[in-house]
Amino acid sequence: MTDPGQFTETRWIDVGPRAKTPIDAIATAGRTGSANARAAEFLWCERGHGGLPRVQLFPSYEAAARNVLDGTASHLLVSNGHPDIATFYEDTNLRFSSAFLHSTPYVLVGDVPLDFEAPRVAVPAGLSTVAARLLAEHFPSFVVSNVGHDDEAVAAVRGDRADVTVLTSDKASACALPVLPGRHTSRMLWTVFLPSAPVQ
Repeated sequence: MTDPGQFTETRWIDVGPRAKTPIDAIATAGRTGSANARAAEFLWCERGHGGLPRVQLFPSYEAAARNVLDGTASHLLVSNGHPDIATFYEDTNLRFSSAFLHSTPYVLVGDVPLDFEAPRVAVPAGLSTVAARLLAEHFPSFVVSNVGHDDEAVAAVRGDRADVTVLTSDKASACALPVLPGRHTSRMLWTVFLPSAPVQ
């Protein structure tokens, strides 16, 4: 589980009397160790019932939203970096409850020397800007291939289809690949949604 105080700067926006509705379970998109998972664990540590976080991870935010609307989870967490974030704000079945700033540290992983010329980089979806900032610190040029998620990126490095990838620090620790020097901390706004009406 992520240390809720590690690399974290948080500011809250609460809207209406239901903003601090007790959390039963949090639904979001992503995989273990992702920025979404980190943010959901933080939300649980701040406003959950204690104990191990009850975080449900889905292939998409849309799938996560369906589980909130059918009562499987109580809170939906969406990154404001999501290109279709407005869809959730405009969904009449959902109510904007809270938002918070949360910081996620990213690192480069791969078994390459820092003077390596034009490494092949597997970039998980949504991390192109983060990857570019970290890569520019070490390599004058690089060749990018886009992958769907961080597990695909790790598999590409392990399978010698890529030399380097960018991961959250949590994911990097879990995958046990060599970590290159340097770190980029990304500050993102996260929005919490509740069902508009109580789930029957």
